[in-house]
Amino acid sequence: MNSLRIDQFTAWIETDGVALPVYDATTDAAGKSATAWIASEAGKSFIVCWQDTACAFDIVGKATVDGHKCGSAVRKASSGRSKITLKGVRVSDICIRPFVFAPLALTDDDRYLDVTLNGLGDICLKIHHVKNLVRTPFVAMSGQSMEAPKVHERAKKAGGHHVQLGTQTRTHKYRRTTFEKVAQVAEFTFHYRPLDQVDEPGDAARIRELESELAALRGHHPTQHAQRPAQHARAETGGAVKREVKREGDTSLGEVIDLTEVKREEHLPIHYAADGAIDLTLDD
Repeated sequence: MNSLRIDQFTAWIETDGVALPVYDATTDAAGKSATAWIASEAGKSFIVCWQDTACAFDIVGKATVDGHKCGSAVRKASSGRSKITLKGVRVSDICIRPFVFAPLALTDDDRYLDVTLNGLGDICLKIHHVKNLVRTPFVAMSGQSMEAPKVHERAKKAGGHHVQLGTQTRTHKYRRTTFEKVAQVAEFTFHYRPLDQVDEPGDAARIRELESELAALRGHHPTQHAQRPAQHARAETGGAVKREVKREGDTSLGEVIDLTEVKREEHLPIHYAADGAIDLTLDD
């Protein structure tokens, strides 16, 4: 098993062009949120990938890595079934800095014992049904900072890695896109840990132990996924993933601005996304 599936949407994480195996895959009771574990390798770059096999409506995928908003990619229904990718954080209309797994900076300083690490070790992808897509000229904005968190040594049990940004690379030219949200249709979360921590498929006891340790680091109780029996998510085979032709230049409208209507009486902060987008919606 190397991907997660919700309805017509499939998501996976690639390194070196190959989808990483997923372990202990679960879905929530509503069937709209899927979670799994993957093995990370320090120094390896990775790509967040997803696919819509139905192409019934326009969609946007928003990625959050280690709790940081890291950009979006839009897919028009008319673009077909080829995979959609997010390779890193966009720093200009033609350059990105790729996602790279890296070791955590550990310390024995007890002042860091109470530091909460919300989002550390998670790659989250939320897919939304959107409408009214409009392309506009690109406007460069500052990129997302993903500096290495300094954590206490005990974090090594439940983590060991974080995601940093690699050397800037050139990409196809991006343009900004505005859209309005209709509804969230799927959410995928990949918990990543070093290979020596997640190396045996079906090792449920070890997975549960890791979840409990991570929950303690984050300052909250274990997730519902850790408390209930696993309900296996539907998966695509590895061959099916590798047969997809890369068409990144054709599958995204580029940077995005969320123009979904918001309640006027609320004073909402403007969030500048990693890809230069401005998100005016309420936080979800």
